[in-house]
Amino acid sequence: MFHANALNAAVLNLTRDQRRVIYQCQLQINSKGWPENGVFTFTRQKYAADYGVGEDEAGRDLKKAINGFRGKFILLEQRIDELDASGELEIDWTTSRWKCDEKGVYALKLNVDLKPLFTPAAADLLFTITQFDDARKLSSKWSQLLYDLLCQFRESGWCKVRLDDLRIRWNTPPSYDKWALFRSRILEPSIDELKRTSEFKNISYELGYEGQAVSTLLFHFDSTRKMLKDMK
Repeated sequence: MFHANALNAAVLNLTRDQRRVIYQCQLQINSKGWPENGVFTFTRQKYAADYGVGEDEAGRDLKKAINGFRGKFILLEQRIDELDASGELEIDWTTSRWKCDEKGVYALKLNVDLKPLFTPAAADLLFTITQFDDARKLSSKWSQLLYDLLCQFRESGWCKVRLDDLRIRWNTPPSYDKWALFRSRILEPSIDELKRTSEFKNISYELGYEGQAVSTLLFHFDSTRKMLKDMK
C-alpha cells in the first residue's frame, strides 16, 4: 500500500481502529482504484479475519471507528501563490457514514478532496509504502505510528529522531514525559510488535544523551525491501 507522506501526520489523531479502517481503504484503492462513488464498505467478518478478533468485537470496533470519523478532519499546510502566502487547509475525512449492525455491514464515504493523498503517484506527491500484512499485525496506536515513521526510511535502514519531537508528533500523554514510562509503555511494546513483522524483524535502537537525559533515538533496521535491493 502507498499513500502521500502528508497522511503520516494526518492520521495521528485517529484511533487504532480508525487507522485499521483507513488501511482497509488503502488496500481497496491500491487494488481496485478509488471507487466511483467514493464509498468504502466493510464487513465484520472480513475485519475479524484480517485483524484476528471475534466478529462481535469486529462489529463494535467498526461501529465505534466509523462513528468517530464524524467531525474529524485533516489539517494541511497549503501554499496560495496568488496571495504569496501559506495557510491551513482543513479537509473532513468523510462526507457520510452508514452502518447496519444486524447484517454486520458498515460503510463510509471518504472526502474526494483526499483522493490525491491516497493516489500520490498520480498527483506527483512524495509517498510512503506500507505492507498490509505487516500493518494489520500491529495492535496499538504507538506501534502503528512507529511503523509509519520507519517505513519512510526503509531505503537507508536507519532513522534518528529527537525524543521531544517524537512526543510532540505523537501527542503522547503528559505522564509519558518521564523516559521510564515512555520506554516501558510505548517504545518497548512497539519495538516488540515491529519485530513480528517481515519488514522490521531486525529492528534495534540506540540512545543519545544530553547530560544524563535521553535526547535522541537512533533506530537501526534492515527492511526486507532494502535487503533485496542490496542483493541485486
